[in-house]
Amino acid sequence: MKKTNDYRKKKKSGSRNAMEQFRSAAEHGNAESMYELSSVLLQGEIVKRDPVEAIHWLEKSASLGCPLALVTLGMFYLEGSDCCTQDMDKGLSMLEEAHQKGAVEASLLLGIMYLGGFNVCQNNYLAIKYLKVAAEHGDSNARCHLERLGVAGYK
Repeated sequence: MKKTNDYRKKKKSGSRNAMEQFRSAAEHGNAESMYELSSVLLQGEIVKRDPVEAIHWLEKSASLGCPLALVTLGMFYLEGSDCCTQDMDKGLSMLEEAHQKGAVEASLLLGIMYLGGFNVCQNNYLAIKYLKVAAEHGDSNARCHLERLGVAGYK
């Protein structure tokens, strides 16, 4: 039992060191580290959960063009949360920007949103457009949606 506790302490200690490195790099302007720091702050496993600080770092990372930060923050704006007021236009804009930067997750989300009319007017043309991009980058969920729609080349 003692070995297990020692392992957990070492693992947590290593995680705290990584957290300190993320924070240092984030404070020096590294967009990816800002995103990683925000993820750690949202999860609350290594440090106390702090969604307000997490959103702060997500916004900074997104403003520097980090695609994953744009996707994550875009979803927060679409759904609204305890630390982020719902803003549909801002959320869609961020997902579109992430899509343009090559974030497959954004392409898939936009495709599904337009396919089902979730938070947007249903539009099969746009749904297929976004889903094709995600599928071309290897996303199996997008490919599955395109197969169900009977899109040529996805059967």
